[in-house]
Amino acid sequence: MLGPIRTGRFGDGERGQPLVAAQRRQRLLGGGAVEQHRPGLLAALDDLRRLWEELPSWEPELITAGRASWVALAPALGVASRQAAERRYLRLQPSATGEKTGEAGDRAVADWARRNSAFLRRLAGRVSALDGLGRPGERGPAGR
Repeated sequence: MLGPIRTGRFGDGERGQPLVAAQRRQRLLGGGAVEQHRPGLLAALDDLRRLWEELPSWEPELITAGRASWVALAPALGVASRQAAERRYLRLQPSATGEKTGEAGDRAVADWARRNSAFLRRLAGRVSALDGLGRPGERGPAGR
């Protein structure tokens, strides 16, 4: 069983409950003069912004709590395969620095490339100077 919804920065009291925010939305959009509901509409927009800030942490928590197979999770996550479901979960997991693992991996690759840029340029120069490579798209000597 899942515990209570963590609201984090979403706030306290009535505005801190996503269900209450959804009910407020329904009530405000149900009819009546716009001017009469303007303060409530602005509060609902503020609730929506806070909820958007909070939602990214919910998905990995729900996946972990559900402990279902990746095959069962794939349709619920809107992906086509168990591999895609697992990759999505792994991308959402924060690293030791608090970054999403996909972001941390991209950053690590970019850092490595910057540190090794001189070596990579020399290597590219050597490869382009090799004879017998042919033009791009042509078969090499092994594929004759």
